[in-house]
Amino acid sequence: RCGGRRGLGVLRRLSGGHAHHRAWRWNSNRACERALQYKLGDKIHGFTVNQVTSVPELFLTAVKLIHDDTGARYLHLAREDTNNLFSVQFRTTPMDSTGVPHILEHTVLCGSQKYPCRDPFFRMLNRSLSTFMNAFTASDYTLYPFSTQNPKDFQNLLSVYLDATFFPCLRELDFWQEGWRLEHENLRDPQTPLVFKGVVFNEMKGAFVIRSRISWGQCCEQKPGVAGPGCCSSQQVSDHVWGPPVYDLQQVCEIKAIFIPLPRHCLFTHSCPCTRCTF
Repeated sequence: RCGGRRGLGVLRRLSGGHAHHRAWRWNSNRACERALQYKLGDKIHGFTVNQVTSVPELFLTAVKLIHDDTGARYLHLAREDTNNLFSVQFRTTPMDSTGVPHILEHTVLCGSQKYPCRDPFFRMLNRSLSTFMNAFTASDYTLYPFSTQNPKDFQNLLSVYLDATFFPCLRELDFWQEGWRLEHENLRDPQTPLVFKGVVFNEMKGAFVIRSRISWGQCCEQKPGVAGPGCCSSQQVSDHVWGPPVYDLQQVCEIKAIFIPLPRHCLFTHSCPCTRCTF
């Protein structure tokens, strides 16, 4: 330690006023050095160390491991920090436009074998000491992260998350709630027209209100003075798709119009089905 205020004063003079930053960086070496002691091939609780990398820019050491039985990848980020984070991620390659990965992300958090109560995820929001809890569906993967500063709370949340993701109930009623369902526009009047409702359905309606998101994605919305999707030809868009060679946009539209599934070779796949990360 640096001796409280006196030590901070010395550090300020030596570091040009950045005492807290430099002191924290010096203190963070303990966790990094412990992680650097792992060697390639070390066996740890059913995992094998695959890579150990120091990342001084972020004051951490990254340890990559492979699960011996399943091949799942595990990334541990060692760093002195009051927060402990865990995230479990799955490959969820979309095979069509039905939104199955997004609906599954919601429904797996609606009860599991060990926690069959209604919506255990939302129950934990006001019962745990978590500093972050959420779930995300990206283009081709889904992740379930949480963080907390309390060791007991970490174990509780870990149990809830793992049981939810590996042993979900997947009840039909939960699908109607989270995915989509048909209801009368006015529930009290059966003469009103039927409309689609559902948590994910409404989320996606909101996500595609802005037309530029359809082609550019949420993080690349069109800005003033920047060329938008209308300035690109279908060939230019096809050349910049993130996956391997895919069908031309016109061909995709023609195929979808007559309800023929897209060929599997125009879909992008990953090699690993599950990844875990701790911090």
